[in-house]
Parts: sequence; structure tokens; C-alpha cells
Amino acid sequence: MLVGVLECSKEPEKLLTALKKMLKQEGKLLLGTDNRLGIRYFCGDRDVLSGRNFDGIENYFQISDMGEGNMTGRAYSWAEIAGMLERAGFESHRFYSVMHALSMPQLIYAEDYLPEEELDVRYFPSYRSPDTVFLEEERIYSSLMALATIIRRDERVVKRAVYPEGTERLKGLIRNDKDLKEHGVPVTEAWLERDNYVMPYIHGETAIDYFRNLLAGDKEKFLAELDGFFELILNSSEHVSYEEVDWEHFDPDWKKRKADDPERDKWRKAAFGGPLI
Repeated sequence: MLVGVLECSKEPEKLLTALKKMLKQEGKLLLGTDNRLGIRYFCGDRDVLSGRNFDGIENYFQISDMGEGNMTGRAYSWAEIAGMLERAGFESHRFYSVMHALSMPQLIYAEDYLPEEELDVRYFPSYRSPDTVFLEEERIYSSLMALATIIRRDERVVKRAVYPEGTERLKGLIRNDKDLKEHGVPVTEAWLERDNYVMPYIHGETAIDYFRNLLAGDKEKFLAELDGFFELILNSSEHVSYEEVDWEHFDPDWKKRKADDPERDKWRKAAFGGPLI
């Protein structure tokens, strides 16, 4: 068992590697650690380790040394912890959300379980720094979970609607996939299972990381690949002439514009090669 220790280790991955070697083949590690991206911190609670607001959310970039000020350690995100466990040799792991804190658990949810009730009925959070909290945490969980993404053990990704409105969004994803295929744009196969959007989990480099690495190592290839990506975007939808576009309504804030606004025609001018201002 390792509870509240990972945050205080200056070399957490080495610690996990050493623990893995101590375990029997069928042994299990029960790891309890704070999540630096916990919703409580987005609501204004101070970081449990630094004593300041938003440090964990910003990945402690303003704190250069663990010993600076009142800093007693640092917390990690779910993805960071999963990566450390895998590199330390733990072949499988299962995460649980402990609410509201490891020291005072009220609710414990497995990573692949979605609550079927409003949490403000059963969940009563308390905070390290209640005077800095500006959102009621228990009232925003349901909204945040309106559409949940779950990565299953069988390496399938499932997008599940928590509310009926979300089901229509999932059906819209299927329609978008079909439309992209008809335009010759390659997409990952996906399907609906009991109103869940399901697709295989893809192992690989994300597009943004791919382009960043190319830019750092091969600028010519970066520009060529960027051109190819731009062509995909152009081919993903129907083409219309400039004259057919309702340029006034192209601006997302067009409804707020006054009738005599001198900038009401600015996007049309820009599209036809004129200055934006």
C-alpha cells in the first residue's frame, strides 16, 4: 500500500519500479495519490501541496524547486500516473475516483462507472481553503459528464451519453463519419451499440505531436505534410463560390451587430482580398 507518498517522492518512477520488484508475480499495489487536475482545484480550492491556487492545474510551472515556499511535494494527473506505472513494469492498472479526498472518502467510483443520480444529493465536499472556492463542485459534475469517453480493457473507446440530448450528438458523429467517407477522407471505423458511440483504440502519435516533431526535425517535410492536411480539410465539405456565402452571418457575433455597424461587411472584404480592417 502506498498512500500519499508518491507526491513527496523526488523520483516517483524509480520508487514505483523498486516496489514492482518487491511484489510477487500475483502481487498488487494499492496506490492512493492526489490528482492535480481534480475538479475541486478548478473550483478554487488551494493545492494541497503548494498551498496556492491553480498550481497543479498549471503543472507547477511557476515553482522551480519542490522545496520552495510551503511546497511539500507535487501531485500528478491520471495520465501521468498511468504512464509511470506502465514504465515501472505494471502491466495493468485500474483507477478509482475517491470523493472528496483520500483522507475523508464519501464516494468511490470505478473508472468505467458513471453515476446514475445527481451527485449534489449525496456528495457534500469540504475544502482546504473554502474562502477561495467560487464554484459549487457537486452541482457541475452532471454537466461535465453529459458525454463521457471510456477506454475499455478490450481496447475499445466508448462515448456514452449521460442525458438523452447527448444521444443525438452521438448519432451526429456517425453521420459526420459517413459524410467524411463520402468525401474521400479516411476516418476510423465507428458504430453505435445501444446508443453508445464505439470505435477501436488507436495506438500512435497524435496529429499535433506529429506536426510538432516534424517542425523541429524536418521543416520541408513539415510543410509538405501540412499541405496534405490542408487538402484533407478542403475535401471534407462541399465547395461553394465566395458569392454564395452569407458573409455577414459568417461572424459568430453577427446577432449583436447594430444595423449601422461599419464592420458588418469586413469578412466579405477579407474573403475577396481586401483588408480585414
